[in-house]
Amino acid sequence: MSICVSVKVPDGLVLGTDSLTRLTRRLPDRQLKTARDYSRSRRLFRVGDSLGIATYGGDFVAPSIETLVTQFCRDADQRRVGGFTNQLFDFMKSRYDQAYPASDGTERPAVGFFVGGYSEGARYVEEWEFSLPDCGKAKSVRNVSKFGLTWRGAVSRLPRLLGGFDPQIPEELSRLGVSKEIVAEVFNGKRELPIAYEGMSIQDALDLTAYLLNTEIGAAAFEPGVAPSCGGPLQMAVIQPNIGWTWINEFGLAIGTE
Repeated sequence: MSICVSVKVPDGLVLGTDSLTRLTRRLPDRQLKTARDYSRSRRLFRVGDSLGIATYGGDFVAPSIETLVTQFCRDADQRRVGGFTNQLFDFMKSRYDQAYPASDGTERPAVGFFVGGYSEGARYVEEWEFSLPDCGKAKSVRNVSKFGLTWRGAVSRLPRLLGGFDPQIPEELSRLGVSKEIVAEVFNGKRELPIAYEGMSIQDALDLTAYLLNTEIGAAAFEPGVAPSCGGPLQMAVIQPNIGWTWINEFGLAIGTE
């Protein structure tokens, strides 16, 4: 799997991902089985000076998401975030459908794309997203004048931390006969961690993003009986008005790394 986190504040956007890629192979029964985990894969991509793409979930076997994103961005119109994301959706969906045809009954891996940045002349960051194979089109994450936190991918601990409870508890209570009205009264947003994004600085947003990524990755490392769902070095960047893209933790090729 893998994860991504974004924090949008008045002065810009922080994007962060892990570096894990899980490759799968088809079994004779058309199910997918994990073939290999790689913990140093590029998951965060710079697009020009004021736009970025974060990916989560699985990966294509050949060519990789990194190759496809690089190929797409060479000629894509980057002036409007929404238009750019719609183009990216069309491009990626056609490649995904070629790699994993729906007609042959093979299980299809989940792959997600989160796009954030400034449209030409815009005051605030826009955030758009789509996932394959289930999403029918790209969609806006939130109103352009609103601020907040977004997480996607192999995330199981952050909902507990930020929401105040395990999301499975309401379902379990309903299964045991507790009415939906009582469950909603007890759990409907009343235990969320209060965070004031409207006055948050870029540095605080950066610290929050790193904290959340490290929390999820750290917990995944101790999960018994299964391979970690996320991991590897953090990839992080900031996008600010009049400044553009700034790498904080940039993925790069090297030798002799652990």
